[in-house]
Amino acid sequence: MSKPFKKYEIKGYELSDNVEVMFTNWKLTSDIVETLEAVEKAAIAAKSSGYDRIMRAIKKYPRIPVFKDVLIMYYNNRGDLGKAVEVNDKLLRDHPDFLPGYVNKALQYYIKDDFENMREVLTANFDLKDLFPARKVFHIREFLRMQYVAVLYFSAIDESEKAWDRYRIMAENGSGEDLTIAASEHLLNEDFDEDNLDNYDEEFDDDMEDEMMEGYVGPDVPEQPTTTKTKMPRLNHELSEELYFHFYDEFADGIITKIANLPRETLITDLETMINDSFERYTYLTEDDWEVDKAFVTHAIFMLAEINAVEKASLIYKVLSQSYDYLDYFLDVIFENDLFDPFYKLLAHDPEAMMAFIKKPGVANMSRIVVLSLIKELAIQDPKQKLVAINYHNQLLDFLIAAKPEDNVFDNMLVDGVVANLLLLQAKQSLPKIKYVLDEGMLLNFADMPFEVMKGILQNPRQAEKLPLLSMVETYDKLEFPEPDEFDDEDYDFDPFGGDMQLPDGMTEEKFNELLLKAEEAVVERRNKDDHANRTGMTVVKSPKPGRNDACHCGSGKKYKKCCLGKDE
Repeated sequence: MSKPFKKYEIKGYELSDNVEVMFTNWKLTSDIVETLEAVEKAAIAAKSSGYDRIMRAIKKYPRIPVFKDVLIMYYNNRGDLGKAVEVNDKLLRDHPDFLPGYVNKALQYYIKDDFENMREVLTANFDLKDLFPARKVFHIREFLRMQYVAVLYFSAIDESEKAWDRYRIMAENGSGEDLTIAASEHLLNEDFDEDNLDNYDEEFDDDMEDEMMEGYVGPDVPEQPTTTKTKMPRLNHELSEELYFHFYDEFADGIITKIANLPRETLITDLETMINDSFERYTYLTEDDWEVDKAFVTHAIFMLAEINAVEKASLIYKVLSQSYDYLDYFLDVIFENDLFDPFYKLLAHDPEAMMAFIKKPGVANMSRIVVLSLIKELAIQDPKQKLVAINYHNQLLDFLIAAKPEDNVFDNMLVDGVVANLLLLQAKQSLPKIKYVLDEGMLLNFADMPFEVMKGILQNPRQAEKLPLLSMVETYDKLEFPEPDEFDDEDYDFDPFGGDMQLPDGMTEEKFNELLLKAEEAVVERRNKDDHANRTGMTVVKSPKPGRNDACHCGSGKKYKKCCLGKDE
């Protein structure tokens, strides 16, 4: 039986924010501090010239350990970890009473995942008194250094309760300090990286998704209806069709601007037609996705925002009301890259409509959280709206607390989102509600977080970044996509695009390139014929292709969407 968890307490020593404490223990004087500030800048810049400056300071003050600590910083910033370890080991031998040396050593073990030695360096309980029993006073910065490493250690060995407890005591004694904020960000990132379903990843297989969903309680979201329509709709503008056939980084220069400058009324009709097409031809498009680029739905949403078509907000809510499969297929890039700008432009003008959508039964969690983030964004964009945003979040907590199973609206990840936003907005008046949902087990990712830690986060919220509200072109220019997997030619005799070519007897390289060019032209001609046939409604005979959820044709045993779909595309 494991021992009951005991909160960490400060015993046997006092904390001080008086800089004289560090001056005394680190043998500093005011003139030395001026030199120290200069060499610290050199260490941060990590240029070759900075090394000489730091070494001159070490030679001038050989008994002052802090300059050797700066040299370690210099090596770390240059990526020379071997030298950093070497200097730190000498530092500890020369100055066994210098705390930063022990912290550095523990962090070096942390990088290597050597957690046992990490704990041995800083004592079993990561306690300053255990490390330096003769000292009775420590500076707050020394204390925070020790506790920050304790946070890293306990989170690394999956003792999150102890990690959050060390953050709690950091927040109580060093609210607003860089290390306290860093500890908070580390713990929140650890929680969300491992458990939060905001981070959707195509590479997760079904078993891993089931594991991530453990403990999740949410509404039943209907499956996407099967559709039979196959014919592409006609649009008012031929230029609008460009949105059907291009990936985000494939548009010709100026084409997006040209589309945005089309007559507004007929362009909006085209965009609405395209989005409705994703509903009406869902089955055909998701099984035969070679015909158009699935990004067309995202393109249409961005274009509506580009021309400020707020009158089509209901159409956007219709998109967000679709099934998980639809959202995962058509809006994957939006959710993976947090591209919520167009939603803010199209929906934020009517907060009451956003509230009504979040309260709607049977809506996918990811869609509700997006709209919830827009309500928070009201306060981020305009601080005067902070109380309004807090009021809406409190209303949502009341709504979720009162929800019954038959209402099909409760979602503990949504409760997480509401609580996280209230902490970010420093809604002190909401603490009783937050404590209630915590005590009642209504949270998911925050279920094990002590209430004292939540209060500490509220006092030290992470700086919220505004949505940049960029144009469509600016957003697409910033998107980055991984390069396609390199072709593995290990088992092949030649590479037609380079390397040592093993051509058939009598075949010259020039002749081979000529035949290759003709083959490429034939492929293009065939695609053009297929494209024309699809636009005119003619029947095109296609080779059999597995559906997204069918077994992959390569024989791996995985679903097609989890295996070769990306390569085939």
